[in-house]
Amino acid sequence: MKKFNYKPRLMSSCDFLGTDIETWAKQALGQACKENRLVKFQFNDILINVTPGMSVSEILNNYHRKYDYECYLYQNSDVARKNQMRDKLRDLKEQHRVKIFLDTIAHEEFKVTYPYFYAAYKKQNDSDMYSAMTIRYAEQWAKLMQIEMKAGKKLTKKLIDRTSDAADTGTMSNNSFFWAVRILVSCWAHGRTLGKLMDIHIDTVRDDRWYACVQNARLAKVK
Repeated sequence: MKKFNYKPRLMSSCDFLGTDIETWAKQALGQACKENRLVKFQFNDILINVTPGMSVSEILNNYHRKYDYECYLYQNSDVARKNQMRDKLRDLKEQHRVKIFLDTIAHEEFKVTYPYFYAAYKKQNDSDMYSAMTIRYAEQWAKLMQIEMKAGKKLTKKLIDRTSDAADTGTMSNNSFFWAVRILVSCWAHGRTLGKLMDIHIDTVRDDRWYACVQNARLAKVK
């Protein structure tokens, strides 16, 4: 029988293929059996010892046990408590900011090019939560820009960037923002100016659902 080599080998991330713990465990065990020695590797800052006589499930159990213990130590540490307090304070500040923002725009009317058609457009999209959320953000963003413009500020790229962040109540993604821009360029009273400042031509972002809704509403009105 080949003599066991007691000198451990420390394997690093460059020795492994794959990104999951099971793949790493299999490769470390294969190396331990091949060299007949103790092999060590670190995954998510957890140091794991692997010997030739172990199984993959045993390695995984050792990893998860150590990981759970590290999580327990962290959750009961002063660092974790400080981070929890920091996160709670950040959330409270954000809630306060959102409340002030919503109070600010509460009495501002969203100015659209064709109010009757826009009402039909909103109704058409109310059933879809994602669309309704995006429309709500677009309206809130436009209202904030309108308030700034009433105060004497011009609609500039700087104002657009600042108000778009301020109007986000924590529900927007990059894709949602793109759709909000489409809505405002198509529907908002200052949409064309917004599109020019953002270097977006109305024909490239026009919301087809808006124009289809306008057409349907016109036909319904005629009937």
